[in-house]
Amino acid sequence: MFRIPFLLAVVGCLGLSFANAPAGADGFKKKVDRTLVGAWSVEWAESNGKDLGKAIKATRWVFTATDFTARLPREGNGRFAYHLTQADKKGTIDIEVLQSEWADLGPRKRVYRGIYTLEKDKLKICYGPAYGTEKERPTEFSTKSGSGTTLFILRRESQTAREFGAVKDAVEITSP
Repeated sequence: MFRIPFLLAVVGCLGLSFANAPAGADGFKKKVDRTLVGAWSVEWAESNGKDLGKAIKATRWVFTATDFTARLPREGNGRFAYHLTQADKKGTIDIEVLQSEWADLGPRKRVYRGIYTLEKDKLKICYGPAYGTEKERPTEFSTKSGSGTTLFILRRESQTAREFGAVKDAVEITSP
């Protein structure tokens, strides 16, 4: 008789303590995703040890909490889902192709496995070849000839720059 109320009290206390516990990895993921939301300018881009040129560097990446739009090598302009995990200062990022300007998506989803680091308004992303395995995930922020890796260094656009861009676009649309 005494055991049932005692067990209910213990279970109730445990439930309350778990409800107030930190969110763990999922809580961190949501925090990081919100941190990436917004527009980013490409400062540097290279693949296989070579500079990717002005066309890629002139693009911007726009992140939401679940996906982003960008121009990537071998994909062109597209929409990409991303999943982040954190380990120390360097986290992992998996980029799944949702829409691609140049490449047919085909029956098998394309995922690029990479690493990232975020320091204030500077985001570095380095990823391996499409369909790469965990072994092909880069371990450092660099590319070498024949490695199949791509490195982007992005800078968050300031609020003022984003507002100016929106005004400039509106002027260009309405002008004859």
